[in-house]
Amino acid sequence: MPTLRHHVVAAILAASLAGLAAGAAQSADRRAPERFRVRLDTTKGAIVIDCTRAWAPHGVDRFYTLVTSGYYDDAAFFR
Repeated sequence: MPTLRHHVVAAILAASLAGLAAGAAQSADRRAPERFRVRLDTTKGAIVIDCTRAWAPHGVDRFYTLVTSGYYDDAAFFR
């Protein structure tokens, strides 16, 4: 059974893919560190996403670029 965590991760990935489509004309994604963490503060508490570049280099690079550029700042996610 999907949990709130699954829904949040799915929403983040969907937003990342949307950012991929919107950012196709932008310069190449920045290379992410081999491992990094992103903390999301929600109304139900914090969620920490642990990203490992070796598992999905292109996806992690894109997510890193979006996070460091402020793409998710003050973004609201709904289930």
